[in-house]
Amino acid sequence: MVQSNEEAAQRYTKATEQGHARAQFNLGFLYKNGRGVIQDDNEAARLYRLAAEQGHTRAQFNLGTLYMNGRGVAQSDKEAAQWYEEAANQGHAEAQSNLGLLHEKARGVAQSEKEAARWYMQAVHV
Repeated sequence: MVQSNEEAAQRYTKATEQGHARAQFNLGFLYKNGRGVIQDDNEAARLYRLAAEQGHTRAQFNLGTLYMNGRGVAQSDKEAAQWYEEAANQGHAEAQSNLGLLHEKARGVAQSEKEAARWYMQAVHV
């Protein structure tokens, strides 16, 4: 049983080096929140990207959020929308809702009330 965030970070680092998406996501979370490691949004973004590119839904969502807020990456509504859509297509309700908002406000995607409504409806029917 893992006894500390520091120990968890060490174990996740080993698994990350072997390409495990869940470990990449978990280590990214530790870096994002400064648990067991020095807080580092750049490293969190790098790790989330590794996991996101392997299809890890929560990593895709978190990476989209980093892009929305310009934390660890250059702010980009377009990149945020792309990562939210990856997660939304896998049923991530918050990503669906955020993607709806981006369509409603024309941030990173074309303004479309129809697309906004579609994503909002998917978010509430999960």
